[in-house]
Amino acid sequence: MVLEYAGSTVYPVGELKHVTGWKEFSGIVEEQDGHYFVAVFGPAFAGKLITCQNKDGKTFQATDRVWVLRVADKTAIFTFTVDGAVQAVLDFSKITLKED
Repeated sequence: MVLEYAGSTVYPVGELKHVTGWKEFSGIVEEQDGHYFVAVFGPAFAGKLITCQNKDGKTFQATDRVWVLRVADKTAIFTFTVDGAVQAVLDFSKITLKED
């Protein structure tokens, strides 16, 4: 996996393997299969409230520095903000979603 940067936008480039039956990710059966990406924020973000919004407007918040994202398709975009400022936009348009 390679990351390409364009300002605050990060494009993961490479393959994401398909995972099946990952019950630890979610109790919702439909979310236990798919492609997952791990985003890790540096030590400067320890204890800070990080907000993640997907392209559909669904918002998640946590103080965790490690985020596991379910990438539904190549149009997936996740925007991360801290203290109201955009820290990173993950754009998966350059990713290859590998099936079994």
